[in-house]
Amino acid sequence: MDTIKTANHDGALRISFLDARIHDTALVEQIREELSAAAEDADWYVYVDMSGVEYVDAAMINVLITLNRRMRHHRSASLVLTNLHPHIAERLATMRLHTLFTIAQSNEDARDIVARPPKRFVRRYIVLLLPA
Repeated sequence: MDTIKTANHDGALRISFLDARIHDTALVEQIREELSAAAEDADWYVYVDMSGVEYVDAAMINVLITLNRRMRHHRSASLVLTNLHPHIAERLATMRLHTLFTIAQSNEDARDIVARPPKRFVRRYIVLLLPA
């Protein structure tokens, strides 16, 4: 059973999660495998749109951290998290993890971030859409 749905849209790889609550160990492991495979195949922008996702456990946060670090170190890319549910944003801030990610308030803000990468180096972003 797939836990994510991928599609190319406007030059970006869009990854949608099919669950609003990501907390089951088996589900997180399956998502990790699918995200890793999708990220390896991606050669352009990917956004993480967290709208519709109400809860993620520590294991899922770890999946996002690992993927973000791997992309930054091996591909000069990073994840852009958008539309964070207040509980998820608070959890990232409490764990002091909000500084590890590029966080945008909306998909439009994320597109602006991607459109204006730092001049010193070029970045590629991965976008994950997490609808309810």
